[in-house]
Amino acid sequence: MGSSKVSLLNIKFDNPGFEQALIDFNTKRFTVTPNIDHLYNLQHNREFLEAYRTADFILCDSKIISMLSRFACRERLMPVAGADFFPALCGFYSKDPAFKIFLLGGTTDIHSDTAREKLNARFGPVVVGNYSPPFGFEKEEQEIKKIIELVNVSAATVLAIGVGSPKQELFINSYAGSFLKIKHFIAIGATIDFESGMVKRAPEWMKAVGMEWFYRFLSEPKRLFRRYFIAGPQVVFKILLFRFKREEG
Repeated sequence: MGSSKVSLLNIKFDNPGFEQALIDFNTKRFTVTPNIDHLYNLQHNREFLEAYRTADFILCDSKIISMLSRFACRERLMPVAGADFFPALCGFYSKDPAFKIFLLGGTTDIHSDTAREKLNARFGPVVVGNYSPPFGFEKEEQEIKKIIELVNVSAATVLAIGVGSPKQELFINSYAGSFLKIKHFIAIGATIDFESGMVKRAPEWMKAVGMEWFYRFLSEPKRLFRRYFIAGPQVVFKILLFRFKREEG
């Protein structure tokens, strides 16, 4: 198990390992799982960085970051992929009557509804509400009010929001105080779509060798080219520089 905090670029990661992270989640308010794309945006988007710094549980989503961290920090960040961590949470707390989830996100209503149905079929009635907001919802006051009301009238104590980064983190940072019964917030990216079964994840062998990003690129090359082939290498270079600056310091 790693130390409690590992500093990399401008983020302090928690480093509990997967199993301990499941236990620790219950004591945390706001969980994020940064990947390479997040690290890039955190260097360039001040508002995003400020939102991230309100998170009290920051887990390494990326095996690439995990591998680079050993070189840059002399301590390896244990990878906790958000798309694996969230369903594991559902299973881990499935017998806890105080652990009830509202799913906010998913590409379509069908994705959102199906993810809820499948998670509840696997783990029992852990998901008590869901909603797929329309594109641009974060700019519409009525949509924001609708989301807050839907969550507040549900029995949810966990808000899992998957509307893409940095939108999801900014939303939590802005409106967390409006959700009266929510004890835990977690940003989960594309996990709702994955859990619906309508968006496929990489084969296990690709995930095992840290190549899930390449599988996602092949599925959406136009959208993801900049993320993986322009922003990604820049982050790797910054991490390498981070190591040398530490040594100079």
